[in-house]
Amino acid sequence: MRKNKKVNLIFIIAIVILLLVFGYSLAKYVILNTSLHIQTAEKFYFNSSVLKESNPQYVHKDWDGNSEYILKIDLNNFEDSFRHTKEDTIYEFSANCQNEFITITTSLDGNNQATLEGSKNTTDEITIKIMPETQLANGDFIEINVTAKAIEPYEKELLATFKIYASEEFKYITNLEESSNKEYATLYIETINKDENITIKYDTTKVTLDTNNPLINTANITQNGNINSIPVQLEKESIYNMIFIKKDANSTVSLGKDIQVVE
Repeated sequence: MRKNKKVNLIFIIAIVILLLVFGYSLAKYVILNTSLHIQTAEKFYFNSSVLKESNPQYVHKDWDGNSEYILKIDLNNFEDSFRHTKEDTIYEFSANCQNEFITITTSLDGNNQATLEGSKNTTDEITIKIMPETQLANGDFIEINVTAKAIEPYEKELLATFKIYASEEFKYITNLEESSNKEYATLYIETINKDENITIKYDTTKVTLDTNNPLINTANITQNGNINSIPVQLEKESIYNMIFIKKDANSTVSLGKDIQVVE
């Protein structure tokens, strides 16, 4: 009888220990889960149709090289009609040019800091005015680096680089934008006031052209070493795009180097 009582006592003690361990683990899980929930940040949106985290490159050939040139940059605090940042978003904005004899001003009136009002969909449009002190020769260009950096309530940096050419004839605007997953890049071409016959060249060690594009269905692609060339006919006042698949998603593809638009 005593032996049975002893066995029963050991069994009961074992059950109590198991319950204590289970209870402790459950309490720890609840506390950890609650802590993680509390630390989860509110949704934060800081976007632009022009500036991106991938730092897209734009090429403009629509400037006479003498008069004032204007760029317009939009910034917003929302993802769609229903999702926006609840808090005010404070950001810093800058536009810089490495070329001499170029004056740049923005609609921020000398301030490099502004605020997107929270709790609603808010958009700021910033105007950048570029004024040369001397006439640029035909074919010369200036390079403008534009940055918008959110500093509160969270940090996020959006950028873009603009190459603006002085041209006797207003021709076209191009830009290269990488996808969010870095797997491909899209070349955009916007013609101005005349039809254009251009050649697009690309480095086959860096990218592969997506040929499922009616723009190049009948085009003849020529090869010269690692460089492929494809002639393209563009109509005036139109927008075109071409997709290039990157050979290495971790590499950077540059407009004017890895992908070129040649007249």
